[in-house]
Amino acid sequence: MEAANAALRSNKGTLTRNLERFALLRGIITCGTCGRVLVPDEGSYRCNSRKLIATHCGNGSMNRRKIEAWVWESIEELLYNSEPFDERIFEAQKKHEADETSTELARGEAEKRISAIARGEQRILRLIAGSEDADFIGNAETQLRQLAADRARAKSDIEKLERAKTSQNESSSQLEQLLLWTVSNSERPTTPEGRREILKLLGVKVSANKSEWKISLSLAARTSDHNILVNGTQVQTIVIASRAA
Repeated sequence: MEAANAALRSNKGTLTRNLERFALLRGIITCGTCGRVLVPDEGSYRCNSRKLIATHCGNGSMNRRKIEAWVWESIEELLYNSEPFDERIFEAQKKHEADETSTELARGEAEKRISAIARGEQRILRLIAGSEDADFIGNAETQLRQLAADRARAKSDIEKLERAKTSQNESSSQLEQLLLWTVSNSERPTTPEGRREILKLLGVKVSANKSEWKISLSLAARTSDHNILVNGTQVQTIVIASRAA
């Protein structure tokens, strides 16, 4: 019996520690100075570079309660107090569908280019086979090299379009989740866990240092104001809120 009670006490301690480890912005907030992750500490978020004496970026700790409250207040303003969020999601979906159509058309054009290049190569090879003119053969070989370079560019274009399509599919799935959430949830989440789910759905990223805090969304269909490359894929981002620290 004593062993069972000891196990219960141990489990309770583990549960308490797990609850204490919950942080609204864990994995969402990064250092505005060096870009490293800010990790939750007791009452604060601190830059991970603090463990590296030689390369510490010098960013101080962020008041955890203060920055978490500001982030959620900003997201509430976006979701509930401005233009209806579900209407903006519908608009984003329409834009996304247009982007997907454009990507498919561009891929089709690139594939046509490759087919035309292949036909051109076959034609030149037949001409070379039936000719003994050294100058003609030299010019034909130069054309073959140009066609090979054109094919490489077309294949590179197709690879880029494939990455764009993958990004579009991921963003489309995110949009669908957001739309389902807005349709089924008219009440604001009251628990920290519920709020964190909303931050993840929105693709919220927070950047903070001693002088400035910023909140951005990384949902691809939302805006074309700013573009960055993530793993070679174009992701559209927008800063929705900023303030002095």
